[in-house]
Amino acid sequence: MAVTDYIQDEDFDLIIKGGDLAKGDATEKHQQDLILLNKGENRVLPVVGVGISEYINDDEFGSVKTEIQKQFEADGMTIERLLIYEDGQTDIKATY
Repeated sequence: MAVTDYIQDEDFDLIIKGGDLAKGDATEKHQQDLILLNKGENRVLPVVGVGISEYINDDEFGSVKTEIQKQFEADGMTIERLLIYEDGQTDIKATY
């Protein structure tokens, strides 16, 4: 099931179409937000976020993979595939 929400562009600006805020599938955006967000940056939910920047120089991907899985599942997603490659690229398939 796709999550319908207001959608943003790559600069995090809301997209406006026909004078209204554009709505669409925001699953990938929610995933990106969870991965980038550091714990404590969200005042309402301070324990939410992976904080991927904290793992930049970490050679062990297990801990970041575990944290991504934990955050996605806490947000209500079912993870079908979660791969992290040595070059930092990810292959994630998770849906609500």
